[in-house]
Amino acid sequence: MLKELQDLGLSNKESEIYYELAKENKSTANRLAKLTNTNRTVTYNILQNLVKKGLISFSVKDKKRTYNISSYDNLLTKIKEKEFLAKEVIKNLKRTKPITNEKNEAEIFEGIEGLKTIHKDMLKVKEIRILNATGLIEEKLNYSKGWLKELAKNKIKIIANKGFKFPGKYKKVKVKYLKSNKLNYATTFIFNDTIIIQIIKKEPLIVKIKSKDLAEGYKMNFDFLWDNL
Repeated sequence: MLKELQDLGLSNKESEIYYELAKENKSTANRLAKLTNTNRTVTYNILQNLVKKGLISFSVKDKKRTYNISSYDNLLTKIKEKEFLAKEVIKNLKRTKPITNEKNEAEIFEGIEGLKTIHKDMLKVKEIRILNATGLIEEKLNYSKGWLKELAKNKIKIIANKGFKFPGKYKKVKVKYLKSNKLNYATTFIFNDTIIIQIIKKEPLIVKIKSKDLAEGYKMNFDFLWDNL
């Protein structure tokens, strides 16, 4: 949980104190300082920062401050602000130079952020074929379970390596397994007129190819393999 809070923009100590406050429901600076093994002055300063961010509030009784979390939804405030800003920037950039749509395109993405970009696009797709699913995504991405749950709303066929398990059971998700014991780390996603080749064994590397003919060929090969497993 602390790592997730840090991913949302809180510092290490802010995450610790916020999490302990969440467990306590209401608490004082002294109590939180003891629970997190933090200097009382430092704890008070961090609590004031959290108040300024709108993440927590406090009440005063008998000259004693008691802190509580006003609303967990306030964690989304900064994200929503950045999303609004990003939409405005994108709108202005499109006015500056329109993007031309070419018939065949190939793009390369690297790292966790590149992976997030590709995965966000996949949520818009109604039907996906996945070849060589490894399950490594859960080790690499904190948000993977939530992403897979959203992805499962679509129709998905998965041909997986042995040992792979889709988190949860969903009516639209079907899984078959390759007979080979050798692990293939190149996972391929096929949907619409797009092919995604993803390798996340070490630093994520993703190749995105947009080609109707190539996608149709991959779909035919996938379906043939699916029918013979």
